[in-house]
Amino acid sequence: MRNSDPDLLLAVETYGRGARFFSARSLIAFVVVIVFALIGGTPWFLLDSDEPVETVFEAEPESFFTSSLTGDVAQGYDFYEGLEARPMPFCGSGANENCVVDGEIFWLNGEEIRIANIDAPQLEGRCLSETARAREARATLQQLLDNQPIELRGKGRDAFGRVLAEVHTSEGDVGRKMVRFNVAATWKGREEPVSTWCGG
Repeated sequence: MRNSDPDLLLAVETYGRGARFFSARSLIAFVVVIVFALIGGTPWFLLDSDEPVETVFEAEPESFFTSSLTGDVAQGYDFYEGLEARPMPFCGSGANENCVVDGEIFWLNGEEIRIANIDAPQLEGRCLSETARAREARATLQQLLDNQPIELRGKGRDAFGRVLAEVHTSEGDVGRKMVRFNVAATWKGREEPVSTWCGG
């Protein structure tokens, strides 16, 4: 009988398995395509979103650069490329970041700086005249540094570990200006005698 033809039965059975296999493969392929579409579409969804995307890279903090000195002595002493202008108030009792201590010492980015080419009177003066001149020197230095770009030409460190530097702004050498304004003396390698600040 035709229905019992072995070749026909084999063909029908083979076709049925092939159809089932094809359907399973199609389903798997369809699922894979959908998954990849979803994964690939996620970045575009994020880019099109109105929500701000957090930046992975942040701006580098200001750093100090070495230049005019050479060898080990230069390391950390020469902020040659300069630091941006910032307010420079008088230092208070708290932590010091950017402020003026007296007529020859100030803080810049948390680093204590001693102006190398001047000697200024001390706030705890040896006489009333020195104390008064020291206040004037501090006020003058504050005005010269306040909201000015600052460049330091390092000269090493002093006995207290402070950076010794010639200080420059867009208006020139700060130490020389202090001497010109008669609120500091040119540094001669020693502290000025009492007569310099306590004389008539």
